[in-house]
Amino acid sequence: LLKYAIFTHMKHIYNTQKTQAVWDYDVSTANFANPWVMRWYLSRRINWADWKGLRKKDIKEHLKHLDISRGIKKLLAKAV
Repeated sequence: LLKYAIFTHMKHIYNTQKTQAVWDYDVSTANFANPWVMRWYLSRRINWADWKGLRKKDIKEHLKHLDISRGIKKLLAKAV
């Protein structure tokens, strides 16, 4: 239940409005093969609660290096 609670909450209209401002960068040409770029991208998306399209595999691979709060890291470690 806890595993899915975080993703269910993200559908709230407030989160939709909040994430519209997150992309002040053009990421269409970003090199996601570069670990630094992928970690920056994941950290930014998670911090702004923009979960749509994030892959569990990517989160799991980079989790210990992400710039996110300890609480979210613990939650994600159990969820992925």
